Amino acid sequence: MRDRSRWYGLFKAFSAIADAAIIFICAYLALVLRININGNISEGNLEDMIAVLPFICLIGLGLLYIYGVYDMQKRSRFDIIYSVILTVFFLTVITMALSFFMRSFAFPRSIILISAALQAVALSAWHVLALHIGQKLHGRQPVLIVGHGASMRSVAEKINGGTLLRNNAQLRFG
Repeated sequence: MRDRSRWYGLFKAFSAIADAAIIFICAYLALVLRININGNISEGNLEDMIAVLPFICLIGLGLLYIYGVYDMQKRSRFDIIYSVILTVFFLTVITMALSFFMRSFAFPRSIILISAALQAVALSAWHVLALHIGQKLHGRQPVLIVGHGASMRSVAEKINGGTLLRNNAQLRFG
């Protein structure tokens, strides 16, 4: 059991690093797309954006943790996508506020919106892929429910209907 928890901790750390990279890369891609579509961005704005990006990455990681994206054991695909969308929404609002309070107005709105769309897609895809890989690696896990008669069936059906065993449940009554 200790080995599994160690690997789970390492995976969470790797996932956080990957999330920070995704947030950073999506913001950078939004900047590149904006420059290619509308032309130049002033040097001052570019420097201000680069200065704000580490804070955005850290806040994004905090929001992903708050919304439980890193708790992969009890989550479905819908839960992950919903949590990522909430995270990206609040990250967008915080990015606008951070830009305002730093008095730099570094991010044009188009970059913020493009970055939010790219982040939502990339983070959702990454975390759904990670969930899928985790399910493939761990496979079906047996569950033993000890009880008698109708109460045992009732508990088993409640567990089966919940998120814990929703995807790979097998119930056998003996």
